[in-house]
Amino acid sequence: MSFKIPRSFIDQLLAKVDIVSLIGGSFSLKKAGKSWVACCPFHQEKTPSFTVSPDKQFYHCFGCGAHGNAISFLIAYEKMDFMEALKTLAHQQGMTLPSGGGEKENKDESTGLFEILEKVVRYYHQVLLKSEQAIFARQYLRERGLTLAILKTFEIGFAPPGWNTLSEQFSIDKKQTERWIQAGLLIQKDLDHTYDRFRNRIMFPIRDRKGYPIGFGGRVLTADEKPKYLNSPETPIFHKGYELYGLYSIVHKRERPSYLLVVEGYMDVIALVQQGITSSVATLGTALTKEHLELLFRYAPVVVFCFDGDSAGQMAAARALDVALPFLGNPHEIRFMVLPQNEDPDTWVRKIGKDSFEKHIKTAKPLATFLVESVSGACDLTQVDGQIKLIQLIKSKLEKTSDLMIRYPILQEVSRKTHIECSVLEKALEHTTEGTLPSFSTVSLSPPTPLVKKTIQLLLQFPVLAQKVEGAERLKGIQLPGIALLLHILERLQHSPSLSFAALFEDLRETDYEKQISQLIPLQTTLSEGEAGLELKGALKKLLAVKKQQNVEDLLQKSRTQPLSSEEKTRLQALLVSS
Repeated sequence: MSFKIPRSFIDQLLAKVDIVSLIGGSFSLKKAGKSWVACCPFHQEKTPSFTVSPDKQFYHCFGCGAHGNAISFLIAYEKMDFMEALKTLAHQQGMTLPSGGGEKENKDESTGLFEILEKVVRYYHQVLLKSEQAIFARQYLRERGLTLAILKTFEIGFAPPGWNTLSEQFSIDKKQTERWIQAGLLIQKDLDHTYDRFRNRIMFPIRDRKGYPIGFGGRVLTADEKPKYLNSPETPIFHKGYELYGLYSIVHKRERPSYLLVVEGYMDVIALVQQGITSSVATLGTALTKEHLELLFRYAPVVVFCFDGDSAGQMAAARALDVALPFLGNPHEIRFMVLPQNEDPDTWVRKIGKDSFEKHIKTAKPLATFLVESVSGACDLTQVDGQIKLIQLIKSKLEKTSDLMIRYPILQEVSRKTHIECSVLEKALEHTTEGTLPSFSTVSLSPPTPLVKKTIQLLLQFPVLAQKVEGAERLKGIQLPGIALLLHILERLQHSPSLSFAALFEDLRETDYEKQISQLIPLQTTLSEGEAGLELKGALKKLLAVKKQQNVEDLLQKSRTQPLSSEEKTRLQALLVSS
């Protein structure tokens, strides 16, 4: 969104929301001690593992790992986007979003376009099912193995060959013409004439996540007609880089899929659904975008790209790899599945069957593995020159990023391929042509160590204790995973003592530290506040001792390679003699 909602507003909103009432309005919760429990709505289970904590204003499933605050729940369960979730919660609490909070949508205009497209969806569908004009289209679809049931499920239709079919069928007058052009259905020929955009094509209606029709994809019946696929143009309600074909049929179900399979075309999605593989989507005549990936991760923890086994499929895989690379290391997982030569999902699933196809999905290659394998094909890794070439190719892929969580798994994969130790590879990747990347380290974003984790958990369980921590800045510089997160939490709680865990979690949404805090969901404890305060004091003392030891080791290590300055000698002596 172009306007950023103030953090203070989100904090206030989450403080007012009763997450038990919010979630309890969607399905039944049962009281269990201080928490509420239910069978998880995001995966199938018989024993309840979904817990809602009113104290923390947070939910967590111990079965599938789904978790979040009130905003997260509306996004995951009700399939809202972030702004929709904020508006819904604000309305429920009698609050008004700050002025400028997102672009104001012209609802009347959008509604009018939806209504036009809905009428055309029904018309094209009936033409396919009943009209003599669609005889060859029906024959083609039968030859492709599509059943009547699947045609109805996806509302597949047929656009007759005439140039003015829609104008005649719907009696479109001059006043209405502009709306039909905006909907992407008519093309302006000259000042007084229009013609149908889609003619003599099988039509695939495209719906958004809420089920509204937003456009079409049209396929020719013969190989000599061009283009093979014609998609609706960009319109006020249709933006190809933000939508995915088939997503609506997945997200309107309550159960969260374990993965989403991204294929190349409409027919692939339909053929897979007909075979019982219902978690597949396709881009809409455009290359994969960052927004597509963000959308996919909203609905599933794993995204598997499936590409045809031809040169075009290989090119599409390479493009998707570049888009997906910045997402490596986030809380989700990206995998790649390349089909055999001359196969696509439609043909291959018919050959090997549903069970075998799903096994291949489960064994698809992780992004890091696929990246290294894709660039190492041109390298003879038995020779030093080939190994150097591989490192250079990987370096070129990584030179635009300094994100340690992206670089680490790729570095491990290169090490596995070349048998070169990571420490050696680190040095090779330290400097790019721009000379901006730091030396490799994963300390900051790795899972917090037990000591740091304990300290954070105590603060999350007893936020008031943050007020008793003095000199928090002394923790800066400690080389332990999770320290940056600990400092952030301390700063927020010292500034806002009543802040809930739900608000702290919201702070870190879509940041590098989201995964870390997700692993630190506060559990119930038998400690009193006084006991927890003593535990926290002891943990902080141990952390400062770790910092002292690290400082000593750093200075001693430096002294082995170069003389220490007088200031450094004094500091080292002070560290060694201090208790």
